[in-house]
Amino acid sequence: MTENSKKEKFTSFLIGLARLLERQGMLNVEARPNARLPIIKFKGFAFDCDLSVNNVLACINTDLLFTYTMLDKRVRPLIMCIKHWVKQRQIHNTFRGYLSSYTYTLMVIQYLQYERVLPCLQSLRRVQAKLNNDPSFAVSSDGDLYDCYFYRNVETLASFGERNKRSSLGLLLVGFFHFYSNGVVSVRSGRLLRKRAKGWDTPEDFRNRHILCIEDPFDINLDLGRYVNDYTVQDILEEFARALQILQKSGSFAELCAPSTKSGIHERRGNIGTAAQSPLHLRWALPVSHGDSWMAQSVQAEKQARAT
Repeated sequence: MTENSKKEKFTSFLIGLARLLERQGMLNVEARPNARLPIIKFKGFAFDCDLSVNNVLACINTDLLFTYTMLDKRVRPLIMCIKHWVKQRQIHNTFRGYLSSYTYTLMVIQYLQYERVLPCLQSLRRVQAKLNNDPSFAVSSDGDLYDCYFYRNVETLASFGERNKRSSLGLLLVGFFHFYSNGVVSVRSGRLLRKRAKGWDTPEDFRNRHILCIEDPFDINLDLGRYVNDYTVQDILEEFARALQILQKSGSFAELCAPSTKSGIHERRGNIGTAAQSPLHLRWALPVSHGDSWMAQSVQAEKQARAT
């Protein structure tokens, strides 16, 4: 069977599966057989879903993210908060030039690694794993070889980040918006990388401009922010700025996640400079006033806890 016939057979299978999902009552079913990783997007009974086939890395990525959520009870709700925020503010669709939900999840994990709430599972005890010939160290997918090791013994990490256990979910949410500056998000290394270290400081082509860079944990040559353009990065910047302004004024989570009333990215551009002038500089001072909102109460409680 030739490569073209294999592709045609797979495309036919994916479209057939999409039709089956429609018959089962799924909504907004859309097959994307020509995407880099072919998927079917649809709305289930409670969630928006992406379904892929023969995607080995996706399974390992899912396992990695699940393991991180098992390490600290605040991880999952913080991720859900950010996912809800980006959906409400309409900055979460790669086909419109934004970031994926998966990418925002990596950004949350990167921030929590920086705050020492989470360890870096991909670098933890790596030398010992090599000596033990860990079978998960590498996996072949579509002819490519990937380093897929990460530390999985969650029970031994119960005391990690003990001094940060009292940081409230509200304070961590504030910190997320306060964290990001110009660099490459790398959950694999547990720190921000410079674009130059990845060779992402100059654009390769119109599809890989490396304006906002997020490294995939396993496919390390893949920039998950490659779809972001000059207009949408400005949009994302404005939304981060808006979020910080709301939190500085002790605004509520409902206000933070109020549905966007803007119909397009061009309407949303405006008040914080051009994308060229602002390549994801998001590290501002954060003088949060102490009012009656849940966010201000979280900050107040955190300060009291540290003082005792």
